[in-house]
Amino acid sequence: MRSQSPAADMLLNQSVLFTKLQRRLDNQLSIHGISFKEYQILKRLYEAPEHLLRRIELAELIAELRRQE
Repeated sequence: MRSQSPAADMLLNQSVLFTKLQRRLDNQLSIHGISFKEYQILKRLYEAPEHLLRRIELAELIAELRRQE
């Protein structure tokens, strides 16, 4: 079903593509025993100065990733 708004259609299409990409990445990372969200957390820790985040920063990152579900 298409809406009257091309912008709404584009947003919906982008959302569908993002979901498919995330599932594909989850499947590929599952070979290594981690999910895409876990990978994102590990990547952020790796990029942080001295590979450290404060607990509150880590909690905020996890909350942000959960909101994306």
